[in-house]
Amino acid sequence: MAKPAFPTASAPPHRPPTIDFGAGRAGLVRAVPVLHGQWRFAALVRRAFALERPDAIAVELPRTLEETIRAGVMRLPWLTVVAHDDFDEHLEKIRQIVPVVPDDATIEAVRLGIENGVPVHFIDRDELNQKPQPLRVPDDYLVERLGIEAYWQKAAAGIQPAPPGSADFSREAQMAAALRELADQRVLFVCGLAHLKGVMHHYGAGTPVPAGGVTQREQKLYRLTADSVPHVLGEFPHLSYTYELARQDLTPEAFPQLLPLPLAKGGEFAAAREAWREARDRLAERLAPRAAAPGPEGRTDSLDAYEHLAGLVRSAVGLYRREWNEQPSPSRLATLLRYARNLGLVGRRLTPAKFHVVLAAQNTVNDDFAYQVLRLAEQYPFVEGQDDLPEMKVEGGTGEAEGETLVLRLRSPRAEQEGDGGGEIELEDHPEEAIGGSWEERWEDGDHHVSHLPQDAKLEAFFESVRNRCRRWLSDQRTRTHELGASLMDGLDLRESLRNLPLGKLYVREYLPGVGDVGPVVVIFHRPGEEREYPHQQMWFAEHDGESDLALYSTAPGRQFDGPGISRCLYGGVLSLFPPTGRAQVWGNPRYAASRNRAERLLKAAIDLSRKPIVAYVAPQGPSPEMLALAASRGIHILYVPLDWFSADTLKRVRTFHVLADREIRPLAPLYIS
Repeated sequence: MAKPAFPTASAPPHRPPTIDFGAGRAGLVRAVPVLHGQWRFAALVRRAFALERPDAIAVELPRTLEETIRAGVMRLPWLTVVAHDDFDEHLEKIRQIVPVVPDDATIEAVRLGIENGVPVHFIDRDELNQKPQPLRVPDDYLVERLGIEAYWQKAAAGIQPAPPGSADFSREAQMAAALRELADQRVLFVCGLAHLKGVMHHYGAGTPVPAGGVTQREQKLYRLTADSVPHVLGEFPHLSYTYELARQDLTPEAFPQLLPLPLAKGGEFAAAREAWREARDRLAERLAPRAAAPGPEGRTDSLDAYEHLAGLVRSAVGLYRREWNEQPSPSRLATLLRYARNLGLVGRRLTPAKFHVVLAAQNTVNDDFAYQVLRLAEQYPFVEGQDDLPEMKVEGGTGEAEGETLVLRLRSPRAEQEGDGGGEIELEDHPEEAIGGSWEERWEDGDHHVSHLPQDAKLEAFFESVRNRCRRWLSDQRTRTHELGASLMDGLDLRESLRNLPLGKLYVREYLPGVGDVGPVVVIFHRPGEEREYPHQQMWFAEHDGESDLALYSTAPGRQFDGPGISRCLYGGVLSLFPPTGRAQVWGNPRYAASRNRAERLLKAAIDLSRKPIVAYVAPQGPSPEMLALAASRGIHILYVPLDWFSADTLKRVRTFHVLADREIRPLAPLYIS
């Protein structure tokens, strides 16, 4: 498949990743103003560290939490969160949290210090009821184009100085005082973008540190649940995963075994899940920080958001093909990427938000592909793997831990970027097994399987639409138009008459004798050479007069499950015999044993069993000369309908069907099958 890509601009020149304090012993303290939880700023800290080679690192984190934060950093790439009790302005109990995640710049600074043996100083002040307000800033993609100093000047232009006596004033004064004590060495200072201007002012003015502040906290380190990932990582958790790998010069494409697991359960799912966990644990061990033992110098500054999104779409194609045995065309993927880019620009963003990418996938392909894009966008594999820690679930401003419902507050909230990040997209929910393997346990092989009736109705409607299309085509072929003479023949041709109205001529229509009606319909869904992917073959007889007798071959039932005893399958080919007789036998019939493949067997059976003079044949390729000759010898005409005449969405809906373990499943099936 051609590599889809966004339009690109020329690469910007590298600008200094730090800002000089410009006061006192200028040049000894270099600052990196950052937005919390944004991978671009974590990458900027890495570049600043590589260029400056500091003697010490200072971070905007309080000393009261230092020991627990360091413990969390040593567990990376596993996600953890440091939590401690606090009280809001109404003296209601809340839980302040500090996510220890790879895409946060202050956490990256601590990690770099540990890995390279550089002292890290936690210099922030701890205050009761700390409640910083989130910034509203330009798209952080501008950092790559303009450099950090220009971006900081723009983003901090509207920030007012903290008034004396406020928590922010005290914090900034204490950080400035700590930096003055460290200024006899090269110091890399990493702090929030909103505070740098105030810290620089107090650093130059020598502001004394106000009394007070919290000196001791009762705190705990928690592991996170998988559904907490979108709430503690950035907009694209998969980009945080990509950044984590880039630190070691690795890419997600090098670890295809860590793609999200299939939605359908059953078959080898349990073994695949165990193999996935083993591969994840091995990679986590490889990525883990080791004190004073730096790994390879990864090129995190070369990451590009547009390239990442194009790669994400390519990976989603693989997941979609694994799930549905088909893939979107290259033209659709190119349209998807252009549409996502344009949605972002209309929303006044330089890079599309997750909402824009998923919406583009939904509108250019379908809901199932959009769901795979969303699964990938929110994927970060290193969670739920640390059984020695208590577990916390984070969902916005609330959470659960150790049986207690919590009100949560981020100590350092994420910035709100200018522009419209979109809203919510309604995608189909996919039920989950309550107990692993329970859906497959409800399945039994045998002859008591039944179909899902709504899907039967859709399939019959498709067969009828094929017959109607063939009838219209035959009708058009039998129609002749003549200028009005002595007879009206079969009626006035209004379209041709109106076209020639200026000439004063009228036209009439003549219907020639027809060759008959359309009988059996054969549909082949797969391309040549793919027949081995559909090993199952079966006869299904009509349950009432409105259904066809079906001869089909498909993927094997009992391998993929969408519900208890509900197996998802895909047709490879199907023959519809209508009206039904309940007696036809296609598989195992010696009359068709000489067929070269099963598609030819179905067509041969359609010719043999047809009660009408026309057989409709829907397939990627037309019938062979041998089949045309056989049909002609029987007085049958094969009407070929190219498979491409039908949309990909229509074909996907028709070729996907479910086999139910028995009739008792039918009332439950609509709960699991959309």
